[in-house]
Amino acid sequence: MYFTALAACLLRAGVDFVLRCLLLGHVVNRPDYGAGGAMAYRAAQLLDYLVGL
Repeated sequence: MYFTALAACLLRAGVDFVLRCLLLGHVVNRPDYGAGGAMAYRAAQLLDYLVGL
C-alpha cells in the first residue's frame, strides 16, 4: 500500500479513516453503524487539517 502526499498529510493531521477514504475516493469496506459522521464533525476534521497547513 502506498500513500499519496494528501493521504499522508490527512493521516498526520489525525483525520478520521472513513473521511480520508471518502476524500480520496476509496471504497470503505466496513459495515455502516448509525448515520456515520455528521457534516459538522467532518467539517471540523477538515478545518483542523487546513489550519495545520
